[in-house]
Amino acid sequence: MESFFVDLVKLFLQILFLLGAVLVAIWFYFRIRPKTAEVSAVGQADGGNRTEVIITLRLQASERLILFLERITPNNLILRVHTPDMTASQLQAALIRTVREEFEYNLSQQLYLTTKTW
Repeated sequence: MESFFVDLVKLFLQILFLLGAVLVAIWFYFRIRPKTAEVSAVGQADGGNRTEVIITLRLQASERLILFLERITPNNLILRVHTPDMTASQLQAALIRTVREEFEYNLSQQLYLTTKTW
């Protein structure tokens, strides 16, 4: 009779262990599943790591674009470029040159932004 109870407890523990493993597998499946959906939404099929890299590049490109817009704001631009001995035409040429240089410097960031954003 004692052997029967020992066997019953062993069977119960095995079922409990198996149930726990299944629950952990289901938890991992649903934990990973949203990342897979995000990957397909971005258009990448080879994993979350590539998506994270792309998102990081897009964020950095957006930061550069914001900085570019800040640097070419007329108030900031004039304060950086203007010197007291400049004529109006020299100031105009310097402002245009500076905006073009800033644009060219940030042009590579266009790769990581959507056309609408750029």
